[in-house]
Amino acid sequence: MERILFTPVVTDQFGSPPQTVEIPLTRLDTATAETFRQQCLDAVAGRAQVVGINLSTVDFIDSKGLGALVSCSKQIQALGGKPFLVAPQPQILVLLETVAIHRLIPIYTKREHFEQGLPPDRA
Repeated sequence: MERILFTPVVTDQFGSPPQTVEIPLTRLDTATAETFRQQCLDAVAGRAQVVGINLSTVDFIDSKGLGALVSCSKQIQALGGKPFLVAPQPQILVLLETVAIHRLIPIYTKREHFEQGLPPDRA
């Protein structure tokens, strides 16, 4: 299976004339959950893959964001793939462990460990 690292982004327009810029996602919440879910589907492209969801820039997740992570994970698994959460910031890691999401989606605390195919830190 191919191993990919998926980094969710938001798009915004700046300048004059306006230019569209992709910015790494910092909040996974009600406002961004559906965009995240769609980007996840696009990244998987209907194939079984090992998918690392890069959370390194995310500093806030609400209940809708947690639901989007679970939904994305289930979609990856339905295709025969394996989802992982990668490099969450410390406060996000505490949240993920508090809600025991690592039982559903294993967590790599370091991006390099995912890229090297090492076992996840939290499973």
